Amino acid sequence: MRRFVRELRRPVETDEVPAYPVDRAYALYRQLFGPVDRAICSKHHLITIPTGDLLSLPFAMLVTDAPSVVKDLDYSAVPWMVARHALTLSPAVQSFVSLRDTPPSRAPKPFVGFGDPVPRGRTATLMSSVDIPRTSTCRRQASLIANFAPLPNTALELKESAGVLGAGPRDLVLQRAFTVPAVRRRELTDYRYISFATHGLLPSKLECLPDAALLTTPSAGSGAFAAGLLLASEVATALELDADLVVLSACDTGGGGKESGGEALSGLARNFFFAGARNLLVSHWEVPSLTTLELLVRAFEKLSRGGQDIAEALRESQLGIIKTGSYSHPKAWAGFTLVGHGG
Repeated sequence: MRRFVRELRRPVETDEVPAYPVDRAYALYRQLFGPVDRAICSKHHLITIPTGDLLSLPFAMLVTDAPSVVKDLDYSAVPWMVARHALTLSPAVQSFVSLRDTPPSRAPKPFVGFGDPVPRGRTATLMSSVDIPRTSTCRRQASLIANFAPLPNTALELKESAGVLGAGPRDLVLQRAFTVPAVRRRELTDYRYISFATHGLLPSKLECLPDAALLTTPSAGSGAFAAGLLLASEVATALELDADLVVLSACDTGGGGKESGGEALSGLARNFFFAGARNLLVSHWEVPSLTTLELLVRAFEKLSRGGQDIAEALRESQLGIIKTGSYSHPKAWAGFTLVGHGG
């Protein structure tokens, strides 16, 4: 499984867009789902509970039938698994049952969005505030975090998402206003859909970081507030949600940790469930900003009409991007996975 996952992730983790090994994606589908293919082929919504290395692979990019030859990187005719099923990943059987039996959100407002943070370049403040070891490696990592690249497209993503859901300017917390204290002050139980569009950090890739985190604009004070880090532990202990969906539009927010088993989602994603989210939309790699905007806005537009579950809204949005041909490579559309119960 580890070898399969590495082969299928390699073409989506580079700055270039190399050919995607559709034959290997089909071979993995046959190993995982071949024995039950007849039983599931007619089922519209498929909930999976993967473990180990498979947690870092979106099943949407598996291939359900023997693929034909792909020409000019046009994958629009490939029989992707997402073309057959709406897909949801659940952390464990017990988690799925618990989330499914939780009543839908009664929050009065549709949407709030946080994003487009502003870097301050305070490496020393970051290291002292989050207790990062003072090794040369950790100093370099702290410098990268403190001087992160701006994300201006995230503001547009959040504004357009707010627009299709009927939210207003007061429901957007952007740039210098997007701080950890601002997130904590907001009455998050008022919102059915919550979106964070920023950089995501996982300890598995930044070994000097003590906890998974979302980057915010640094603020006055001490600790993670001053560093501009919304830590996973902070999400679980300080935030209270009543959300049908939380979008973590950042790199690797759904990546598996070092644990094994069905609960091995990153601490960041898992703690949003503890805070009161019913479903999460998480990313597996550095997703392109253009197709991310289109993917999320299309999904929210479908949800705004009512009568559709979240898994189907995501599926239709992904299929719309695939059909363009120009953006049919999995790097453009497969990076997001729905985690929860999918309803």
